[in-house]
Amino acid sequence: MEKKISVVGAFQNNLKGIDLQIPWYKLCVITGLSGSGKSSLAIETIHSESRRRYLESLSTYARQFLEKIDKPNVDSIDGIPPSISIEGRNSVKNSRSTVGTSTDIYDYIRIIFSRVGDIYCPHCNEKCRSLSNQDIYENLFANYADERISICIINENAIEYRDLKKIGIFEIVRSGEIILIDKDMEENAIETYPLIDTIDINKKNQSRIIESIEIGFSLSKTISIFNKEQSIFRTFKK
Repeated sequence: MEKKISVVGAFQNNLKGIDLQIPWYKLCVITGLSGSGKSSLAIETIHSESRRRYLESLSTYARQFLEKIDKPNVDSIDGIPPSISIEGRNSVKNSRSTVGTSTDIYDYIRIIFSRVGDIYCPHCNEKCRSLSNQDIYENLFANYADERISICIINENAIEYRDLKKIGIFEIVRSGEIILIDKDMEENAIETYPLIDTIDINKKNQSRIIESIEIGFSLSKTISIFNKEQSIFRTFKK
């Protein structure tokens, strides 16, 4: 049996005995000239009767705290489900507001995109996924076994060179060269990467590589892997 809302003899306000059937699970539009009875039919008849029946299903105790809704002027309405009415007026004063910000669903949509959506790197077009330090090592070993690499960090926290030396970092990569940190060296130069370790990628060095990656992420959100020519070829973010 087809599920539908059946309205018979709607006389609310300026309606003249309207009879109609509205199917469930369909997008239906009530349109017409101003004053033709669109709101009288949709809001004051169908929605009002839906609310009235819902309130009647509540306990007597609960109903005493709610506004009493009169039965609309209609002979009968059958097959009516619970309904939601959204006012057509615009109460938003900010011209930059959107449907998402006005209805407070924007934050939830962002969560859906971040949890369900697939993220791709804008530079290499590879799909981004969460990697542990072990995963990063295995990724490097699978693609660059026996190559010599330098594990560096991006100095996004602006750690001064003297503080880098205190934690055991004595070299940086700059302009394709490994340079020993000097006390007279210019601080925070552009394209300067503190060097955590230089090492060959193999099974023997697995624990040392993973430890260097861990140290890198403890100092920065981003580690960069340089090849033997000291050019970046992989970047990993926390």
